[in-house]
Amino acid sequence: MKLSNKFKKIFFLSQKIRMIEEKIIEIYPTDKIQSPVHLSIGQESIASCLCDSLSNDDWIFPTYRSHAIYIAKGGDINKMFAELYGKRSGIAEGKAGSMHLTDPFVGVMGASAVVASSIPHAVGAAYKSKFEKNNRIYVAIFGDGAVDQGVFHESLNFCSLNKLPVLFVCENNDLAVFTKRKKRQSFNISDLVNSYKIKNLKINDSWNYEKTSKTFLKTIQFIKKNKLPFFVEVDVCRYKEHVGINDDNDLGYRSLSIINKWKQKDHLIKKKKLYNKNSIKINKIIDDAISFAESSRFPGRKDLFKDSKYCFTKRTKINFYKNSSLSYRDALKKAMHHSMKLNQNSVAIGQGIDDPKKIFGTTDKILEKFGKIRSIDTPISEEGITGVCLGMSLNKIYPIQTHIRSDFLLLATNQIMNLIAKYQYMFGGLYTVPMLIRVVIGRSWGQGAQHSQSLQSLYSHIPGLKVIMPSSSQSVLDSYPKIVSSFSGPVISFEHRLLYDLQFKVTEKKTSFNPFSSILIRKGKDLTIVATSIMVLEAKRAADFVKEFYNIECEIIDLHCTSDIDKLKILKSVKKTKKLLVADTSWANFGVCAEINRIINENFVNLLEKPVKSLSMKFTSCPTSKSLEDLFYPNQIDFVKKILELFDVEKKKLPSEKSMSDVYKKFRGPF
Repeated sequence: MKLSNKFKKIFFLSQKIRMIEEKIIEIYPTDKIQSPVHLSIGQESIASCLCDSLSNDDWIFPTYRSHAIYIAKGGDINKMFAELYGKRSGIAEGKAGSMHLTDPFVGVMGASAVVASSIPHAVGAAYKSKFEKNNRIYVAIFGDGAVDQGVFHESLNFCSLNKLPVLFVCENNDLAVFTKRKKRQSFNISDLVNSYKIKNLKINDSWNYEKTSKTFLKTIQFIKKNKLPFFVEVDVCRYKEHVGINDDNDLGYRSLSIINKWKQKDHLIKKKKLYNKNSIKINKIIDDAISFAESSRFPGRKDLFKDSKYCFTKRTKINFYKNSSLSYRDALKKAMHHSMKLNQNSVAIGQGIDDPKKIFGTTDKILEKFGKIRSIDTPISEEGITGVCLGMSLNKIYPIQTHIRSDFLLLATNQIMNLIAKYQYMFGGLYTVPMLIRVVIGRSWGQGAQHSQSLQSLYSHIPGLKVIMPSSSQSVLDSYPKIVSSFSGPVISFEHRLLYDLQFKVTEKKTSFNPFSSILIRKGKDLTIVATSIMVLEAKRAADFVKEFYNIECEIIDLHCTSDIDKLKILKSVKKTKKLLVADTSWANFGVCAEINRIINENFVNLLEKPVKSLSMKFTSCPTSKSLEDLFYPNQIDFVKKILELFDVEKKKLPSEKSMSDVYKKFRGPF
């Protein structure tokens, strides 16, 4: 029987994948490849049939089992082997390895090593179709284990709601590492997909090259014509262990007869003549790639921090406001509007963007002014929507995302810490993912343990994230438009809820403000106070008190950015005052207070006249009862006592107030 050209093409691609992975198996014991490898041997036909049906312009988001997609879509094999060898000439300069292969030049986007986490990236990237008309489609490919993840459901739901051109491909090998599907899924995958009103079908025999290719081609044509998602489930069998190069049939978690059944269909085993004919050409490709990898140099000291920095891409005029008095809430609203005017590719996205209260009034009129496409009210899907934001950013949409409590941000931590923070660095500078994530810190009126956490230290600890804490209307107006219009990296901004109702004087600026610096609020000669967010206001009040009753002059520094602590400004001040108090909205343990203490001790251990003092929340979860809440949060008595501990003076006069919530009475809850 004469084989069709289509068959020969798919066979060649599949054989290329298998031979490359068999070479990896051969090399692996030499330790030339020192990263986990997840092989696709037995599953090659899916990548081959799928990628043959895609255009070069279509984007595909793979998983950690990324070799097959990379090869079938046309990724550079020389750079692939160099990457596996950890060499500087690798596709990601040795920083990604086997689990994170990517080649944006052929539409292979960044692969993720965390199950299901790249699915929302395809969905977010596909949102670009709302901005411009083209025939590009976006593919998310994953295993059946990914279907168990919540982010899978969040992604399909958002995709269906917004009618986005995404092809979801599920490689169903009936296993999540060792666990069979019947032990972990109480549902049928197609029934689940139907519940999201997404058309779907199943391919039972992926080794039927022509039928599988035609099926993929038809689904792709459907997506391009209708601008709607489609889901394809494909039964497959991986011959090797989940991760590594070995057979693991002796472990007893699956039957050898199942593997043999699939091998009987395997054209790469059956058609030896064609296989041998292709081998000469493929071996040449592999030999050249190995030679390239082995002759390339390893990255060195200078490469360690390469691609870890972000920058402002242009100068931005931000003096869009006049001298006036403006509430923090109105400043946020004004900054949002101006930011979206400056960056026409920006979107406001998050749960509550267009609800009746407009995220405490900060997104008011955005829908009316910028339209539905740029004003995206979302389901309560923190990880999924944050992953969507990453995908948007990859496709030149700038997301301004809002989480209405910092506690809820924890649900998106996988996307933020494992992906957004690492994307530029991990993929060797091939991508940037600029975005602004707004986060609200709750406090008072019984917000309790899960609506009140101030988590800036947690996110400041992660390389690749910029974390700011605007303490006034001025800092909001000076920061947000500049970040949204010209900064190349991801920024998280913690906004304190008690600030929203406060009025601040704003002054038209003549010079541009660096959002990742600190602000000298008040000059003084006796004590340096470094404070974050609302503690800046508390520092001012405490400084007024000790000036009046003790003639102590405090210098106050607003720590506007907690991820890039302004060492020079702090050290310059401490050199002068020789005393330091750090006031933070969070816990002292392992936090901002501890970090500034470290900076001082590593640079000027003998400079201080007294040890550094810290003012923070008590090290327990936040209680709801007001009497306990007043003990949990520091008040003006605590603040003044901390100041006086640094001076040899009698505590003859202390403030009378015992609760900050009594001072900021405009906030009366419930949210």
